[in-house]
Amino acid sequence: MSPGHERDRFDDMIVEIDTRLFEIQIMLSHFAMELLEESPDCTIEGDFSLPLQGDSGIDVFRVVKVAIEKNEDAALIISGGSGEKMTWNDLDVAAQYLLANSLHRIYVSRRFLGGDTSLQ
Repeated sequence: MSPGHERDRFDDMIVEIDTRLFEIQIMLSHFAMELLEESPDCTIEGDFSLPLQGDSGIDVFRVVKVAIEKNEDAALIISGGSGEKMTWNDLDVAAQYLLANSLHRIYVSRRFLGGDTSLQ
């Protein structure tokens, strides 16, 4: 520690928060990947908005497809309505949570509508 700076309870609290956020991100990643793996082609198509924290405030990304692309080391790729793409790691934890929930809603609606739990 530098002179005049001793570790206090707020230092400990932020370390704990960061650790738990990292754990949540790992859980969300596993959850999203497993939902996608339920689809034979590891792809879910939809049309929903995903708010993202940008440099100038909140931006909205229109999601049309989420897929696991095997040729990119099993990267989770999110495709937008205008052809733009981003990866799971481009998202902050809030956007990852919203995306995982959207994928789960699609899974549940397909399960209840047709009894089919695959996501194709």
